[in-house]
Amino acid sequence: MESAGEMDLLIENAHLLSPDQDHMLDGQNVVVSNGRIVRVTSDPVEPGPGTRRIPGRGRLIIPGLINAHSHSPENLLKGRYEGLPLEFWLSDIFGSSFGFTEREIYLSAMIGAIEMLKAGTTAVVDHF
Repeated sequence: MESAGEMDLLIENAHLLSPDQDHMLDGQNVVVSNGRIVRVTSDPVEPGPGTRRIPGRGRLIIPGLINAHSHSPENLLKGRYEGLPLEFWLSDIFGSSFGFTEREIYLSAMIGAIEMLKAGTTAVVDHF
């Protein structure tokens, strides 16, 4: 077994969808240190003392997702109407979301950020 040096987290024996390959890699060990992935290898890795270990068997690790089109004002308007045709819904959205206070803008953006992070989104283009 190789030592990975200091590490905070070790994900062991996971499937990995590599961003630079067109197939899945099996049995991968992912070493994280100071919040950054520092190594990905199929070789066994000896965790250091205090390393958090996560079994990866049956789990898939993918690159962070990118949301290329988001409208965070809509986060505060979810569930306002149900089953409306698009035109009526858009009329209400455009009529109400542009009057937000700075605090409402902040909260709406944070709600969207939390939802996206929980779903694996790591980058976003927002129209707010």
